[in-house]
Amino acid sequence: MKIRFRGILCLIFALMFALVGCGEVKPDPDNTGKPPVDETPYVVTYDADYAPTLFDKSTAKNEVTKLGEGAYMVANHLKLNDAGDVTDRNTIIYTIEVDLKKADIKAGMHNDDTAAVNGSSGWKKSAPYTQAKAWAKKTGGHVYASINADFFGEFGVVNAFVKDGVIVKTGHTDNFVYDYQNTKADVPASAPMLFGIKGETAQIAPIIEYQGDVTTPAVKQTLIQAKLSYDDDNKVVSPDGLWNGYTTILGCRQALIIDGEIADTVAKENTNGAQRTDIPRSAVGIKPDGTVVVFAVEAMRYYDRSTKDSDPYGLSLLELAEFMRFYGIEDGANFDGGGSTHLVVHGADEENPHTMVRSADFSATSTRVEATRPVMNSLLVTAKVD
Repeated sequence: MKIRFRGILCLIFALMFALVGCGEVKPDPDNTGKPPVDETPYVVTYDADYAPTLFDKSTAKNEVTKLGEGAYMVANHLKLNDAGDVTDRNTIIYTIEVDLKKADIKAGMHNDDTAAVNGSSGWKKSAPYTQAKAWAKKTGGHVYASINADFFGEFGVVNAFVKDGVIVKTGHTDNFVYDYQNTKADVPASAPMLFGIKGETAQIAPIIEYQGDVTTPAVKQTLIQAKLSYDDDNKVVSPDGLWNGYTTILGCRQALIIDGEIADTVAKENTNGAQRTDIPRSAVGIKPDGTVVVFAVEAMRYYDRSTKDSDPYGLSLLELAEFMRFYGIEDGANFDGGGSTHLVVHGADEENPHTMVRSADFSATSTRVEATRPVMNSLLVTAKVD
């Protein structure tokens, strides 16, 4: 009896000690069996040590909106430095941060149908939001945001394109001109970049590793002529294995950030208004921790859609690269811009999408989710699909 009594006392004291050590036990109002968890606010941290030359980093501030699990939209406000007679150039750079462990990134295309592309005649264009709706209808999944992706020509996208493990286009358009200074060339000064997803891993890189000066025609030709293909298991492979197993690959244009620094080639770019400021921009980057960040910049003065001082200013390619560096991007590349740039966010409400970045192809008063230049493919930020 004494031994049993002592054992009971020890058990009582142990329970009391555990309760005191653990602190207050929170109530369970939802009767879920688990105490409520206070969600930590999502905080965006800029690189305080970086010294940009084209904008005033002291003016940078942001507002964060949660779109869904693992997906956050950030409205980044800052003041660009004066350009000639133009002062007080305020801009808003929207970013979508994606944690691939909780959310996903998919490729969109017209009718979400890879089988429809059979040679040049099969390519169809549609608004990114329309492509998002097609993907949601086909998969039953939920789209948090949609934005334009690769540059495109008369027949298809410019660079390689893989959707759901299917190679829609094997590589960059080969027009037999590999000098970026030649007006007939359709190549950037940098290596044409690809953005891809394999499971919870994202990558921005050329189609193959290269040696030498990428601005020389000989090196550029090697990159342009490299092609994706399938292995014996019908998985995507690249000639040197860099893109083996990737199920989503979207073509980019210029390299903007390489290994945490602005690419030397950015200042050399001379196509698509690269050095002109006040242009709509779209881009993608990856942080050192693997977070994917989509960038979208509106500029309604493009095509003279608006002259209102209250409308935000667009960016040059170098201004965009500086902001991406300030944002902490490890690797980043440029998507199509100009009138193609159009960001629509859906958040948790599929029935009530919002245009966050208007297309400069349309009136400055138009915020319709389909009021944008039709494109060949798009980047879709989605919820995980079981």
